[in-house]
Formats: sequence, C-alpha cells, structure tokens
Amino acid sequence: MAGIGFELRRMIDTRRGLISRVRGYACAGLISSGPWLVTIFTLGILSGFAPYLTTAPAYDLFRAMVTYAFAFSLILVGVLQLTVTRKVADWLYTKQYREILPAFNACFLVVGVAHLVVGSIFCIAAGLPAALSLVAVTLFMVLGITWLALIWLGVTREFDTVLKGYGLGALLVFGLVAALERPCGTLGLMAAYTAGQGLALVYLVRAIVRGLHTEGDRDFAVLASVSEFPRLLVVGVAYNAGIWIDKIIFWVADGIGPHPLILYHPLYDTCCFLAYLTVIPALAVNLVRVETGFYDCYRSYFGAILGGRPLAIIEQKRMAMLGNLKEGMIRLLRIQGAITALALIFAPVLLEKLGLPPTAVRVFRAVCIGAFCHVMLLITILMQLYFDLRWQAFTTSLLFLVLNGGLALASVWLGPATYGFGYAIAAMLSLITGYVLLARATRHLDYYVFTGQPITSD
Repeated sequence: MAGIGFELRRMIDTRRGLISRVRGYACAGLISSGPWLVTIFTLGILSGFAPYLTTAPAYDLFRAMVTYAFAFSLILVGVLQLTVTRKVADWLYTKQYREILPAFNACFLVVGVAHLVVGSIFCIAAGLPAALSLVAVTLFMVLGITWLALIWLGVTREFDTVLKGYGLGALLVFGLVAALERPCGTLGLMAAYTAGQGLALVYLVRAIVRGLHTEGDRDFAVLASVSEFPRLLVVGVAYNAGIWIDKIIFWVADGIGPHPLILYHPLYDTCCFLAYLTVIPALAVNLVRVETGFYDCYRSYFGAILGGRPLAIIEQKRMAMLGNLKEGMIRLLRIQGAITALALIFAPVLLEKLGLPPTAVRVFRAVCIGAFCHVMLLITILMQLYFDLRWQAFTTSLLFLVLNGGLALASVWLGPATYGFGYAIAAMLSLITGYVLLARATRHLDYYVFTGQPITSD
C-alpha cells in the first residue's frame, strides 16, 4: 500500500489547487475504505427515500442482505487476503511481474467459486425465492472479488479509474432505482445495488488487466501461499472476523428482521456505521502521509543491511525509522483525536438530525472511541507485518477477535446501557497489547532481522 501512497502523495504535492488535493485524499479514502464507504453513502441516500420506494419490511430485508454480503465476503476473503498479498509483494521485489496477472486470474476464479458455493448454501437454507437468491449470490461474489482486486490495485496505481468506477457505480444504483416501478421491492433494490457494485468492479479489473502483462492464463501456484504463510492466514481471517463478530452476536442474540436467518440490530448497526465514517480521514492520511514517510526510512534501514553497512550505520537507520514512525503516529493521533472529539461533542445534535433516539448518543460515543482505537490497532498490525512480526500480528488480531466477541456477548447480557463499550474496550486492550509487542520487537529489531535469515553453507 505504500506504493499507492507514494503516487497519491505525488499527486497532492505536485498539482496545485484545492480540487487536486481533495481528489488525492478522496482517492486515498476510497482505496482504503471504498466498498463499505460507498455502501454507507448509498444506503444512507436510499434510506431517506425508502418510504417512496418500497415497503418497510422489503427495505429492511434489502439492507440486512447487503450488510451480510459485506460481512461474510470480507471474512471469507481473509483466507487469501494477506497470504496472497505477501506472495505478490515477493514477486514485485524480485521483479517477477509476469507472474502477477496469472495469479490474479487464478484467485479471481477461486474466490468467485467459493462465494458462489457459500452464498448458494445460505440462500437455500434461508428459503429465499430463486430470483432474489440469484441476485444475492451475485452481489456476494462481486464483493468478494472486489476485496481481492483491491490487493492487485497497488500494482497498477490507476487511482482516477478507481474514483471514476465507484462514482459511476453509485450513480447507476440511483438511476436504476429511480427507473423502477413503485413499490420496487427487495429484488429491485438488490438488483440495482448489485449492478452498481458490478460496474465498480469492472473498472477495477480493467485497471488491473490493462496495467499488467502476462505470458499465461491462470497460475494456481499462488494458492500455495496459504500453506507457506499459515500465521498470515489466521491474521487475515481473525482480523476481518473481529471487525464483524460483535455485530453478528448482536444480530443473533438481540436482533430483529423480516427473516429468521437475516437479522439486524437497528441501533447498534447504525451507530457503528456512523462511527466508522469518522475514521476515514485517519485512513486516508495514513495512506498518503504516515505510511509513505515511514516506508522511505524503512527502505533505507534494510538497504543498509543488504548493503553490508557497519552496525553503527544500521543502528542509526533503525533509530531514524522508529523516530519517523513515532512522529507519524503522533500526527495521526492528533488528527483522528480531534475528529473523534468533535463527533463526541456534537453527537446529540447529529443523531437528532438523523432521527435516532436519545439512547443512541451513548452507544454512538462508545463506538466512536472504539473506532478510534480500532484504526490505530489496524495501523499497529500493519507495522507488525512490515517487520514480518507474524507471531505478534497473529496474537494481536486473535486477541481482538476473542475480546470483541466475548465482550459483545457480555453487553447483550448486561443490557442496552453497555452497548458499544465492549467494542471500545476490546479495541483499546488489543491496541495496547499490539503496541507493546511491536515496541518490544523493534527494540531488538537487528536481532530479529539477522537471526531470521536462513543459514547456508556458502
């Protein structure tokens, strides 16, 4: 992702004018959180017009099915997400560029088939009508492949294409919904939304295929990365599941819905989605500024090691790298801290404008604090993976999954007064643990780097 950040930083720094800077940060926001950001925006607009579009049960089923598609596609792709990313990164480092597109084609097929099977089983178990099942499974497949495509997007760096694809996808959704007969029902809304997501995916895949060269069709050897990096597999699944486990528990234990297998929790879900919007600036700034500045020092440090420089020089590079990381994290804490503070202060006004009950204020504030800790946790795990600290990332992500799930169960049992606090505590404790593991490892980074190399007889 640092490669993406460099291009975006260059776009922002070299092009003058407010519009260019806004476009650069908009691209960063879409790349770091595009699919669910567009979903929140689209569902928000459709929610306002829902009374004119369809019946309340039909819209509730539509919203719940879209949320389920996002949640479980992200968890399922977690099996390949980090392992494949590591393999592609290795190919980029060794300049094996012709391996990248065949690997994408293979993963495209595998992810598509896996989502087809899982989605079909769920729809059959739920007893959904055939037409609705077809559209729902298609959306599930599209979203799964979208998560996959975002991995390869870092190679092509066609960011304007991404911005255009998501923008046109959202416009297509609104255009199709406007053209539907009233009431359009769950099927019509699902079909329109699936078409919009499909158009965005077409733009992503087009950018990937156009920007890469290949000598073959598909190369399934990339799937060996799953067994090659087992801890990364657990990190990918555990972290993605950790994002959704509290919502899933609220759905199952305290949810409502028009279908016994498709439940949702209106209060908790809405507060979570609104809170996630507050951390988008932090994700964009991290991608454009923090990660790129750190990566310059990161390459300098490992360049000194690979170049056989004296230990004193290597140690100097290490201290400069960690100092840059600390400075970037402090900057990010200030930016995100200010945004979160504003959200906490203006929560009563904001939620009243959105028509939410007064009880939502406490939940929203708790989840905002959780989202603040969560985004810092994400960056901490990212730094662990930069230094190839797989055991530390494994421990941190698994702890987040267990704590978020366990405390969500406790919240449901204790009642509405504790909603959101479980997520906040889980994210905070996981962040502290991850930071301690990262700090301890980076103090002895030279040891980890040198002892981690294979011993040969040369």
